Amino acid sequence: MFNRKALTDILIMVMTIAMVVVNILFALGVGYQLGFATAKNLVENSSLGELIRTPDDIRTIVGTVAAVAGDSITLHTVSNNPFDDLLFADRTVLVDSTTKIVVQTSPGVFKNDLASIKVGDVLLVTTATNIKSLKTFTAELIYEQMLNDAAITVTVDEE
Repeated sequence: MFNRKALTDILIMVMTIAMVVVNILFALGVGYQLGFATAKNLVENSSLGELIRTPDDIRTIVGTVAAVAGDSITLHTVSNNPFDDLLFADRTVLVDSTTKIVVQTSPGVFKNDLASIKVGDVLLVTTATNIKSLKTFTAELIYEQMLNDAAITVTVDEE
């Protein structure tokens, strides 16, 4: 009914095409990785590299509050290094009894209150440990300053 030779030839052709496609996809992936690694190396070793290099020891970060839940804050950060791992763009900041919180509620008025921190606030967070490769850490100090909420009035005396 079926020609065994024809089926074998078709099977060999399909397997050959599949192998070619797999090899092309593998080559594209390896080529992309090699190209990316080369570009990263060139930039990091250029004069621009020192400007965007992420320090090996990070104990202070700045970010925007994405969520507040209980004794933790999700902080969204932005790196000036385009080669940084995006896995660390969002970090969880834990607050314990030793964490000092400084929140400006109005010009010249500050509170030590986690409840005053809300989504959208910009925080500066410091910690005692190196957090370069940590997604979750306990803060020593959380500082939030009121931005653009108060009008500044300047009076000029004319003589």
